[in-house]
Amino acid sequence: MLKRIVTSLIGLSLLLAGCVGTSTASQPTSVPPTPAEPTPTHIPVDIPPIQMKAIQALAADLGSSGADIHVVSSESVDWPDGCLGIAEPGILCSQIVTPGFRIMLESGGIQYEYRTNLNGSQVESATKAVTWSRNGGIAGFCDMMTIYLPSGAFGNSCKGSTVSGALTAAERDQLISWVKTYGSVDLTRSDNATADSMTVSLDFEGQGTGQPDASVQQQIFDLMGNIYARIQPQP
Repeated sequence: MLKRIVTSLIGLSLLLAGCVGTSTASQPTSVPPTPAEPTPTHIPVDIPPIQMKAIQALAADLGSSGADIHVVSSESVDWPDGCLGIAEPGILCSQIVTPGFRIMLESGGIQYEYRTNLNGSQVESATKAVTWSRNGGIAGFCDMMTIYLPSGAFGNSCKGSTVSGALTAAERDQLISWVKTYGSVDLTRSDNATADSMTVSLDFEGQGTGQPDASVQQQIFDLMGNIYARIQPQP
């Protein structure tokens, strides 16, 4: 009888031990949470605020994220007027010396000059790409236009009208491609008329090393004429 009781107790003990082991093995393993990935940024945050404003302006003008924009140089300048030395005919500027900065940026193989006042509340593109003019003809043209990349065009006529407008994306991209490819060149076109002849001239300020052939030169002339016509006030 005693032997039977001992045997039963041993069996019960083994059964309980097996149950405990099974319960321990079935406990879920705790897995630490995966750390969140850092949010990607397009523009470095460790650059001076004034330079940041110039980068943001160029990114907005190019319609880009700003990821490929780099600061080439930055220097303090006393600009001669309230237009930061970028006065165009017909635009009124205060004749007060304005302290600020000249910031050179690079994007896509092209350098862009931006000018600011001291606190960065005024940021202007000063990257002159083309100065265009036409004079003469039966209509008596006397027009002039300056293109600043990548922001826009400023034109005026000796008859007193002043116009300005933004470049379209297609116009901007075409000019950027030419500026990147060709060097600076002065071009003039005149018609063959002996009376009332018209002369069209342009000063192209490229940053490349090539020279535009006759076909590209004509394309540049055509684009300038089209831009000037487009920014005229609509009747």
